[in-house]
Amino acid sequence: MSITKPSSPANRVASFITIIAGCIVLAGWLFNISFLTDLIPGYGTMKLDTAFCFILSGIALYLLADGPSGSPSRKYAAFVCTSIVLVIAVLSLSQYLFAWNINIHQFFWNITHSKVDGKYPGRMSLIVSLNFTLLSVAFLLLGKRNYHLLLQVLLIAMIPGCMLVIFNHLFGVSFLTAIPLRAPTSMPAALLFIVLCIGVFTSPALGYMHYSFVKKIAVFFVLIILLRGTVFFAIDRNNELVADKDKWLSHSHKVILLTESLKDEANDIQSITRGYLITGDDKFPLALGHDADTIKNIISDLNTITRDDAGQRLMIDTLDTYVAGFIASQNELFSIKRTKGFNAIQKMLTTGRGD
Repeated sequence: MSITKPSSPANRVASFITIIAGCIVLAGWLFNISFLTDLIPGYGTMKLDTAFCFILSGIALYLLADGPSGSPSRKYAAFVCTSIVLVIAVLSLSQYLFAWNINIHQFFWNITHSKVDGKYPGRMSLIVSLNFTLLSVAFLLLGKRNYHLLLQVLLIAMIPGCMLVIFNHLFGVSFLTAIPLRAPTSMPAALLFIVLCIGVFTSPALGYMHYSFVKKIAVFFVLIILLRGTVFFAIDRNNELVADKDKWLSHSHKVILLTESLKDEANDIQSITRGYLITGDDKFPLALGHDADTIKNIISDLNTITRDDAGQRLMIDTLDTYVAGFIASQNELFSIKRTKGFNAIQKMLTTGRGD
């Protein structure tokens, strides 16, 4: 004989909150009312497919409220709702895992919204698609005592991602920068997942489970460890990204300084060439040689600091070719001035060719 407990208020309230919130967001999308799609202004816009899945999840939770004693028709309806959510979630998750863009959100609707942007404006985020996958499997396992441990693990695994999203919105610190998300997660979505977890834990389908004080403390510490571990990992990765960014800025600053020095040396060479053509002073060839050597050293330094960037190396090689041609042309002017005199230079500059 199975032991069940009556439907708890928390279970019913969780299902109603989820259904109502999803319907509000869905109405916002259908009627293009932006403040409804936000649900909580300033904390992100919930995607249409996310709202649709929340509605189905809330309905499934409500239909499972009677636990094992529920009617077969309610169980079947809950199974259908859960299966739809699972299919949408898995397809959305596969887009991140396999780097394809199947636009699952456009299979049933094609609604755009001015406040949703990004590379994939209609796609649910990685955390949302993962959590819906875990939640759907948990719904399918409800009432199966052989899988009660797995069910608890699935529900607990949803919490760290939700908490990261909430912290990210509350504190304005990008804890999630280190995680390759291509679509943002709204805080209302994270809160609704926590509400659903509470609803499942208080479901009559888990009435046979009894938690001792020790187990409750153990679960609490597991959640804290998961959360702290995830946060510390994200912060550590963010620090690495900041260090890489600082390194890149320093690298770019060095490149800019060297290119400015190269420009100054090229201007000096032009001034030296004009001075020699006008005066014929023998000190100018020595100055030209010195500036030419300086330019070669600058090019060498540029090659050294850009050796790991193929694109920059290509530009430096092109610059080196131009600079070599420029110095050769200045040396040619010196040679013509020295051997043929100023008149030959004047004729060459006028006609574009020498004798």
